[in-house]
Amino acid sequence: MSLPRVSVLLPLLLLLAGCPLQNVKEAGEGKEATPARDMNQVLDEARAAYAEGDWKLAEQDYLLVVQKDPSSFEAWFRLGNIYTRSDRPDLATQAYREALLRRPDDARAWHNLSVIHLRQAINSLEQMQRYADPDDPMSQSDRRLLEGLRRLVTRP
Repeated sequence: MSLPRVSVLLPLLLLLAGCPLQNVKEAGEGKEATPARDMNQVLDEARAAYAEGDWKLAEQDYLLVVQKDPSSFEAWFRLGNIYTRSDRPDLATQAYREALLRRPDDARAWHNLSVIHLRQAINSLEQMQRYADPDDPMSQSDRRLLEGLRRLVTRP
């Protein structure tokens, strides 16, 4: 696909995918890049906040980064980590997918996305167990699947 087609289609796909960019205005409210606070400074502040575990500030700054530079793998990847740590798996999934669009060979992003999917599968199976007939063969099979997934996710 040619670069002009990609530059036209990518923003449309992001919009249709419900990209976390929709949250940028609210999350980054009051914090804008200005000549005194250029994107390199915002990125440095995001990295510092992330390193200190200040997830709210890091999220705000990384959202500003992706608003101004949607091609930033680092910002999308770190947003995925922040959303995972703050128990927002849907946003984490979106952020990791955005990161993988920019760097499809990044094993860390694939790993993190896989862990989120496994956790969501565990949650779905736990919910199903509440309503399933315990004598139903499907329920028994799903119970074994649930036990296996729990072991897989909790491995060191």
